Amino acid sequence: FDVVPMLTKEEVASSLLDNLEGQLGRRPDSAQCAGDLEGKTGNTVDCTVVAGADSAAFTLTVTTVTGGSIKYSYALRP
Repeated sequence: FDVVPMLTKEEVASSLLDNLEGQLGRRPDSAQCAGDLEGKTGNTVDCTVVAGADSAAFTLTVTTVTGGSIKYSYALRP
């Protein structure tokens, strides 16, 4: 049987903050995600990121799953 890897919503939030820090050069204050991210290609989860007085909503989408590793893309929600 296959075990589907999963990131808890806390792990997803932390990972998204790490990615944004690398992209922006500074770490946003916080991220909150609506739920866990199951490691199946195409699965999504919505997260809100806060930096000072600004906040932005992102949707994360699983792109690949290799073993226990989940890779995802993220984009601003319209």
